[in-house]
Amino acid sequence: RVFGARFDDVKDRFDKVDSQFDKVDRQFDKVDRQFQKVDRQFEKIDGKFDKIDERIGTVERRFDGLEARFDGLEGRFEGLEGRFGSLEARVDGLATDHQRLSEQIAEFRGEMRARFPLPAAAEP
Repeated sequence: RVFGARFDDVKDRFDKVDSQFDKVDRQFDKVDRQFQKVDRQFEKIDGKFDKIDERIGTVERRFDGLEARFDGLEGRFEGLEGRFGSLEARVDGLATDHQRLSEQIAEFRGEMRARFPLPAAAEP
């Protein structure tokens, strides 16, 4: 009987320890589920970061394209400015030529009037 009581005592202690292990196992299960939830949340966040990274890449490529187009337009504008300057110089040259020609015509008229006087009614 002595052994029976001791065995019962040992069995009770093992049952208590086993019960404690069950509690610990349940706690580990809870912690594991929490880690799984956190892991899923991180996966969602990682997915969002990936999408943001892709969108930033798209914006950067579009910006680079716009920048290249702007540089091209800037070059074309500079070319047009050069052509405009050239045309402006030609117009100025034509204006100078016109002025000189007008003066020569006026001088020629004066000489012609001096050489061939017209009656007053025939003068323009």
